[in-house]
Amino acid sequence: MVAYTIENIFDFISETNITEKYFYKFKGVYPVFSGQTENNGIVAYIDSYKQDMPCITFNSYGNAGKLFYRKGKYTIA
Repeated sequence: MVAYTIENIFDFISETNITEKYFYKFKGVYPVFSGQTENNGIVAYIDSYKQDMPCITFNSYGNAGKLFYRKGKYTIA
């Protein structure tokens, strides 16, 4: 029997540090998701994206453990 760890099943990506100034300068159509739970976690829309795959995001503070399913083109901030 093979023992699986969470790292064997999921790829973990770190968040991107994006400033509010960047949001205004590069306004666009791709959502930027944060750890907040308001507005489905969307904090802005920008003209580019870093992720283009379905994923599960989770909060590690505040509402820690809350999961969201993301798909399409987006950036995690």
